[in-house]
Amino acid sequence: MAVDEIRPWLFRVGINRYFNLYNQTKRRKRILKHYVQPTEEAIWQEADDTLYDALLQLPLTTATLLAMTYIEGRSIKEISFLLNRPEDSFKASLYRGRKQLKTILKETEQ
Repeated sequence: MAVDEIRPWLFRVGINRYFNLYNQTKRRKRILKHYVQPTEEAIWQEADDTLYDALLQLPLTTATLLAMTYIEGRSIKEISFLLNRPEDSFKASLYRGRKQLKTILKETEQ
């Protein structure tokens, strides 16, 4: 066989070997997922779900204020302007909302 005839064959063998190794690795990862401890991402996802469930138990206005502040990252000044409420009133509502959320999360923990 001439070198020109071997090159395409060797290239094809290399590509096939690469895909076999890739598929084997993918299969191993899928199998290992079932047997390993929960990852940090899974733990954070569970915490997010718990927090979301707790927010749903709050009154709508309180949940909205907390979401605008902590999820959307809006400032107190911006939210009080949007809702046409004094900042001090908003701060008091935010304090009460955090307190209610804390109570709900403690109950969920038990």
